[in-house]
Amino acid sequence: MVVFGYTACPDVCPTSMTHVASVMEQLGPHADYVLPVFVTFDPVRDTAEVLADYVSHFDTRTIALTGTPQAIKAVQQAYGVLSIPGPKAEDGSYFISHSAAKYLIGPDSTHVQCFSHDDAPERITAYLKKIFSHLAM
Repeated sequence: MVVFGYTACPDVCPTSMTHVASVMEQLGPHADYVLPVFVTFDPVRDTAEVLADYVSHFDTRTIALTGTPQAIKAVQQAYGVLSIPGPKAEDGSYFISHSAAKYLIGPDSTHVQCFSHDDAPERITAYLKKIFSHLAM
């Protein structure tokens, strides 16, 4: 399950990560088959250390990814994700307006499902449990 965002986001990103953590908890033993991934929009501020600390507050299984601005843009384009940095404040801080969705990617790297920011964790969990019920596990 892939989520795009940035650690300085005041509301959308922490909510998305809380939803992912809730899904992982609700899945019980099936959570072993789901890997949460957080991809930053903000590689300048979101260093590997900052990202590791951030995702550790939600679910310890989450992998946080960063890269060059060009590499991140390429991944965003592949997923159809938008991000628009706002103007910098006097202290150098800035917000990033961005789309907010959770992407379920299959083990073969194919896109399976997209969940909106408003989709409750219970809906995502139900969807995943339905998939798992059709698999011999």
